This record gives sequence, C-alpha cells and structure tokens, in this order.
Amino acid sequence: MGASGSSLSPDEQTKVSRKVIYEYEREKATSAPGTDLSGYVHERVAAHSALPEAGYQCPKVRFGRTELQMPIVTCGGMRIQETWGRKTKPVPADISGVDTACQDNLIATIRRALELGVNHFETALGYGSSEIQFSDALASLIASGEVKREDIIIQTKVSPKKPGDFKEAMEKSFRQMQVDGPIGYIDLFSFHGINKQVSLDYIFEQGGWDVVQELRDAGKIRWVGFSTHGMPDIITAAIETDKFDYVNIHYDFIGSYTASGSGEAGGNLTCLQKAQEHDMGIFIISPNDKGGKLYKPSKKFADLCAPDLDPISFNALWLWHHTPAAHTLVIGVARPTDFDEMVLATKLFDTEEGRAKVAAVEGRMVAAAHEALGQEWYENWHVGLPNGYQCSSGVMVGKWVWLWNIVKAWGLFEFAKDRYIGVMSNNKAWDDAKTFEENTADWGFMPGW
Repeated sequence: MGASGSSLSPDEQTKVSRKVIYEYEREKATSAPGTDLSGYVHERVAAHSALPEAGYQCPKVRFGRTELQMPIVTCGGMRIQETWGRKTKPVPADISGVDTACQDNLIATIRRALELGVNHFETALGYGSSEIQFSDALASLIASGEVKREDIIIQTKVSPKKPGDFKEAMEKSFRQMQVDGPIGYIDLFSFHGINKQVSLDYIFEQGGWDVVQELRDAGKIRWVGFSTHGMPDIITAAIETDKFDYVNIHYDFIGSYTASGSGEAGGNLTCLQKAQEHDMGIFIISPNDKGGKLYKPSKKFADLCAPDLDPISFNALWLWHHTPAAHTLVIGVARPTDFDEMVLATKLFDTEEGRAKVAAVEGRMVAAAHEALGQEWYENWHVGLPNGYQCSSGVMVGKWVWLWNIVKAWGLFEFAKDRYIGVMSNNKAWDDAKTFEENTADWGFMPGW
C-alpha cells in the first residue's frame, strides 16, 4: 500500500524528508545550473513514502536447530520502555506504575509488528521496565484473541551471576514476564552478556546452567542461547560447548562493534562460522546503530550505497545474503513506524535483484576502502593487534584502529565519535595502583578503553 507525503505520520515525514533532502542535494550537484528539480523531488517523495502493501508479511527462515520459523526482522525492546531504572526513575513494581501513553505506544507497536508478520519479541531483565511492559501488552493481546500464544516467539535475557544472585534474577525476570500466568513459557531464553570467562564459569561451574535446565525441564523455557559483546575467543568457547541453540551477536558490513580488530578475522566472522557448524540460530544485535549509525549515515557512506540501496537496506540485505547468513536482525523500536524501512528491505530478500544490488554497493564500498587505506592494509590491518584483555593497560588497540579505518574509508566520523565516548568511562575509572583484574572487573557490555 502506498502513501502520499501528506498522509504520513510526523515521524514518517521526518524520515522521508531526510532522505529526499540528501537525494536532492546529490542530484543538484550533478545537474546543470538552473535545472528544475521539482519533478524529481515529487518522484522521490512518492518513492520514499511507500509503505508495505496491506497483507505483506515479513519472510521467515529456519532459526537453526530450534526449528522455529523466525521472521528475518525482530521487534526489540531496548528503546520503547518507559524507564531504564537508573538515576531518574526506578522500575515500577508492576504495570500500574507505567504511564498509559507509553504502554499504548508499545501495544500499537506490537500490533504493527504482527500486522507485518514480525512475531518475534525480544526483551531483557536489564532493560528497565521493558519486561513488565512487553509481558502485559502481549498478555492483553492474547486475552483479547488478537493473537495466539503459540503464534508468537518471546525472548528474554538474564545476565550470568553468582549462584544465589542468578536464581533470584531468574525468579524476578520470570515473574515480570508472567511465565506462571498468561505468557506460560519463554520460547528463547538467553544468558545476557557472555563477555568474559567468568560468565562461562558462572554458567557451567557455579550452577547457572542447572537453574535454567530445571526451568526447561518444567516447560518454562523452550530453547537456550546467549548474547555477547565479548571477544571472539570467549564467543567461540561458548559456542563449542554445544549447549546453546542460538546466539545474539554483533556483526555488520563495517565490522563487529566491540570485537572489531580482535581474533583471527578481526571480528566475529569465525564465530558465525562456528555457530553455523553447530546449527545455531544467528541473531544480529542492533544493526542499524552498531552497524554505523545507519539511520544518520555519513554522506560518503550514503553516496556509495546510492542509487541501488539506502544504508539500512544495504547492511540488512548484506547480512541476510551473507555466508553464513544472519537469520534475524533486531530493530530497537520506539514507535510503530520504525519497522517500515527494514520491512521494505525484506522485499528484496532472497531475490536476484537483491543480491545484485548488494554486490554493486559492496563493490563500491570495498573500492573506496582500497583507495583510502590500500588493499593490503584493508585486508590485513587487524593482524597482531591486541584487544583490551590482551593489553596490560586495557586499551582496545584493534578497536581504535578499526574506528580510524571506517572514518577514513567511509566517513563514519559521528559513529566513531559515539563509540569513543562510550568507552571513556572505563578510562576514567582506570587506577594504575590496581591490578589488571581489579580494573577490568566491571567490564561488561563495553569492554576496554
């Protein structure tokens, strides 16, 4: 179903305007002075105002050995909740403490997801009020008959902890998720953040796996996986236990976020290959943000994608057509319209047109990197560089070189700046009087500096 610019929501109009302004400037730069571009602008507004037609369903694929039919786009619950429970507002005890407008927005977003065939919903105990809100919204839609419980896939995550703390956290999470009520069971449970060896120790040597297995035996968990912001060696170690059915992992065209510059391949490619060998589901974390801030890309990156694709579509299609292929990419939604761009990209999934467009864009991207960095450097830059766990001062040498590379090759300065700021708190907390182990004890989701 198409839509005119005037019939779009304010958020959709903002997204369309951003794209059309970029394309107008690009066209103007290559046109003769005084060229009337009004017709071109109207055509681009119409093109970008298109929405998935009524009845269109997001494609589904087999999610590894779980055998679940997984939509290739996932509804993520990291941005839509009312509170993270940090300094400004604590997590409420139940749904009565959540603002009605916030919850209504979540329900509208879930309805839009279901309308598009996106039936996988991902949250976590660590996402503030997200579990409380998602479980209540989904329970209400199940009770109303809008959706059947067996027709949706629910995922939540709890961080590995010391034995007593982990069991307590699991009880809290399952209480918030209403597992003993209308939700009934968790389709996909994840150990949230297997980032260091201590995480594996908590799971396999200090009883974490036993807690989860007991819940699985009771029918409250169907499949078990893990998420990670760790280095390739730890991710590979977790995969090779053959205990996990799927993995939530960073991997994008530009790199592997926290793992970039680390491991044999300079990122998580070997981890994906190992996951495929173990027939695990592959879930990509935050591709639109950690894949280069693609909702607000650099001009150079957007220019290299044009005219075949936009940056979000390129990265998504590159991942879906990659070897090994990503099974699903999560969108951290904040409103119903956040699905539109990714779901439109799914229409090129598993098509010759989609593959050809990805190949064309990838060719231009690689050529630009070769020009800026040199082919030998582009292909081998990571060799021998230490990550923060291999460097006595904790510096993520490989990651910093990666950020320099993507700025030089594709102009991703704003993304690189955000990543730099994000780890400087570790630097500020570093105390030369402490041991390496003491300094790195709090490195969880953002290792190194």
